[in-house]
Amino acid sequence: MANCKLTEEKQLNRNGRGSMDNRVEDNNNIIAVRWYDNQAVTLLSSLTGLEPTAEARRWVKKDQEYQRFSMPAIVEAYNKNMGSIDLLNSFAAA
Repeated sequence: MANCKLTEEKQLNRNGRGSMDNRVEDNNNIIAVRWYDNQAVTLLSSLTGLEPTAEARRWVKKDQEYQRFSMPAIVEAYNKNMGSIDLLNSFAAA
């Protein structure tokens, strides 16, 4: 995705936890998503994007409590499946 300009991490930080930005390349049907949690997370996908957003429950040290933040579907899918690829790779290596 040449010349893909997503919102800078500093701006997402100012917008607060749960802020996000995305760009879509229609030719290849690829989406780039940048989401701010404790720091900016940038992901690419041809399968899923922002919608539907989920809720992330995170500890906020300043307030000493858990709070809920918006989380794009691509991040939820990554978190749910991140161990699967490692497991598949370990089976393939055996």
